Amino acid sequence: MDPKVTVVTLTYKKFGRIYDTLGSVLKQDYPLIELIISDDGSDNFPYGEISAYLEAEAGDNISYRILVSERNQGTVRNINKAYREATGKYIVNLSADDVFCGPDVIRRIVSDMESKGCELLATRRRLCSEDGRFLGYLPADKNLRKVARLDTPYLQHKAFITGEFFDMASGSAICIRNDTIKAMGYYDESYILWEDGPLFTRFTKDRLIATDYDLISTEYALGGVSNSGTNPLITADYRRYNATDRCEDIEKYDRLTQMRVRYFKARDAADTLPKLLLLYLKNPLVMLVKIWYKLTAH
Repeated sequence: MDPKVTVVTLTYKKFGRIYDTLGSVLKQDYPLIELIISDDGSDNFPYGEISAYLEAEAGDNISYRILVSERNQGTVRNINKAYREATGKYIVNLSADDVFCGPDVIRRIVSDMESKGCELLATRRRLCSEDGRFLGYLPADKNLRKVARLDTPYLQHKAFITGEFFDMASGSAICIRNDTIKAMGYYDESYILWEDGPLFTRFTKDRLIATDYDLISTEYALGGVSNSGTNPLITADYRRYNATDRCEDIEKYDRLTQMRVRYFKARDAADTLPKLLLLYLKNPLVMLVKIWYKLTAH
């Protein structure tokens, strides 16, 4: 019997593509899908319209639930609320601005999860601008060989804490076992908006993220909360990460890696231009590595 898959779609205020998103779920050819839509306290959430649409359009292979928070709590608590309600063996994220790239995506994801016996699978994304222009794939073609070399938990964890993971994984294009995320205590609610980076860092301490980049699972639209770079809450999340999860296990790495990880926390404390310039001068090797990554990864 095919295992149930839960698709989690988080919403907050932006509903311009919501029916494209939901339509791409309804078109899936997989036989057992649970769709959970979880809204984080939007004052314009179209509950009636979405409910009517799903009632009219959902096939026999899809059940759905709509969760609505009375007040905004942030992405991390919102996704945890949805995950705790999930009854599927596997959970797949699909952001409210994104769509599945074809009707066989979930079937192919489940085939991977079952055949590889993995706990977390990262697939590839088709990157688009907010107006729909194609921008490329993530990971980029030129980075696929580099990502393939990150083939142990040690190397993957190092890649995440140094910030050199070449878009190996994103919360917008993963599948995770329900029992795995439950055992991990779900996403870390000390963060407000940033859910996937801290999760990947914790996961790769002793587990391997499996990958299938032949599978382009989602069309990923820029402009969301976590990729806008302007929300002070996401900035606060990054600072928290730099001071906690990022540097928690650095003793097992070489001296240069430790220097690179400590640089992030020091950069957060450099609140004036002279302090920033002094930090650069004190860390020439770190700066050279950062420049190399920028030149080769983007």
